[in-house]
Amino acid sequence: MSAQYAWSERFPASPPLTEGSDHPVVSPLGDLYPPATEAEVRELEERLGVELPPSYRQFLLFANG
Repeated sequence: MSAQYAWSERFPASPPLTEGSDHPVVSPLGDLYPPATEAEVRELEERLGVELPPSYRQFLLFANG
C-alpha cells in the first residue's frame, strides 16, 4: 500500500488533455523528470549514508526532480 502525501495530489497520474487536442495541459509547476528506480534511490541513500524520509523516497519514485 502506498502512502498518500500532500505533493502527490498536485501531480495527476496522467496529465489531462487540452479540450479538443491530443496534447497534455502544461502543468503550472512545469514538467517533471521521469521517476527514479528503486535501485537509484537505494544507491543515493548509500552514497549519502542516510535513509531518506518516506515521503521524499515516494516523490523520487514518482518524479526524479
